[in-house]
Amino acid sequence: MLKKINWRYALGEILIVLVGITLAFWLNNWKDHRQEAHARAQYLTQLKRDLERDSLQLHDNIAQCARRMRSIEQLLPHLGHTLPGRDTAYRLVFELPLSIEFRPKTITYQTLINSGDYSLIDQFSLRAAIEEHYLLYDHIRKEYERQEIITSKYIGDFYVRELNYPQLQRGNYDFLDNPLLYNIAVSVRGALRLKMLASEEGVASCRELMAQLDQSLDE
Repeated sequence: MLKKINWRYALGEILIVLVGITLAFWLNNWKDHRQEAHARAQYLTQLKRDLERDSLQLHDNIAQCARRMRSIEQLLPHLGHTLPGRDTAYRLVFELPLSIEFRPKTITYQTLINSGDYSLIDQFSLRAAIEEHYLLYDHIRKEYERQEIITSKYIGDFYVRELNYPQLQRGNYDFLDNPLLYNIAVSVRGALRLKMLASEEGVASCRELMAQLDQSLDE
């Protein structure tokens, strides 16, 4: 004789199993969400630190560019003109090739892209701002390369071909009358000006993006 099924009990057991599965699924999703939120916060925090370092470096470069431009302004009156102070002004010629570099911290951004974790940043406006900022760095690099091109193409060649070092040691500064040197100095000044403007644009972009990162971290 078949035993009568206790449907209430059976349904209760099924309900317990379903609740258990649902709870386990919810807990797993909750855990994944927390892990993703933690990873996202770490990325955004590190991006902000990178931007702070970049901003400080660019700010220092702006000051260096301004100092170098002032030095060139002091040098220019002595190029092609015999003025008092030539015996010290000539030293400024040897500052023309001194490089001012910008080495941005891009490791966090590159890690986000290469690891596939960029999807953790689900705010379209923030993603767009990050991408726009790091594209700006490409523009800044190009502006920084201008001075390097002038140095590699013209200044080194001028030092080798146009400078008479024994005469220079004897106090002969006639090389300052070479028109090529004037053109080089003016070109370097222009390159420094463009470098400074690009750096100022970079600082402004860093500050704007840091503000957006702060807002996103506070949400």
